[in-house]
Amino acid sequence: MLRPGASAWGQSTISGTWVGTAVPAGGVKVWNDIPICSAAQVARNAVGCISRENLARRKYRFTFSGKRADYYGVGPTDASHDPVDATGWCRMRWNLDRTQGGWTYYRAAGKGQWSRSQAGPDIECQEQPLKYGVLWFRVRPAGARLSLQFEVDVYQDGSKLRYQTPVTLTRA
Repeated sequence: MLRPGASAWGQSTISGTWVGTAVPAGGVKVWNDIPICSAAQVARNAVGCISRENLARRKYRFTFSGKRADYYGVGPTDASHDPVDATGWCRMRWNLDRTQGGWTYYRAAGKGQWSRSQAGPDIECQEQPLKYGVLWFRVRPAGARLSLQFEVDVYQDGSKLRYQTPVTLTRA
């Protein structure tokens, strides 16, 4: 059983504020079932793929304190009718859930607050009530950084799909 504010690898390791982006490694060809655009596709403004530049515009900020994490993310909107530089944001609170296999897991504590002036941000955000599925993340140390993965289970046509978004965080 964890003490309040403790994790498997020590709360002092992660307490405080951490920031990062969601940029996949060079060899990654698919992002959450969306192909990553080639240079030629980017040049012709292809539809149906996501550019590395677009992924790099996603910014994540986590503040860990005790058994809670506060999150603020900002990124491009995912609506095709929005201007290319349109952004949206999400703010959420997370609760410590468990530790397992070297990871510390946090679950969404409720619906996030998100920008509504444009389409929702194309970043991770609990936009639906928790009864429709829960967004969660897991985190572990990776040297002087944190390795974080958002995970969400989506139910579609009777089958369960899991989407993962890896993020590398550094101390702010």
